[in-house]
Amino acid sequence: MTLNNKAKLGAEVAGLDFPPLDGFDYLIEHFLEVGPSQGGEALTFGELAAWSSLTGVRLDAWEATMLRRLSSAYLGEYHDAKDPARKPPYLPETDD
Repeated sequence: MTLNNKAKLGAEVAGLDFPPLDGFDYLIEHFLEVGPSQGGEALTFGELAAWSSLTGVRLDAWEATMLRRLSSAYLGEYHDAKDPARKPPYLPETDD
């Protein structure tokens, strides 16, 4: 089952509407393979270079930068979600 099919299945099950990946789903697959973080910190270029070398996956500079941004965003959400009063990010924003 591909990532796109898993996302579709997850959206159907949870009633969520995932944004289209428009051909960049491979970046999400790389992100999940390398791991969203290392030791609770955002991925570094060195860690991405090591993963790239070991797997044979060549990353362009913009792809490595995007993986670092995804890692930072993931960790930001992970830490923010510890607040029990915080609404899940997939719910629509409301004027409370």
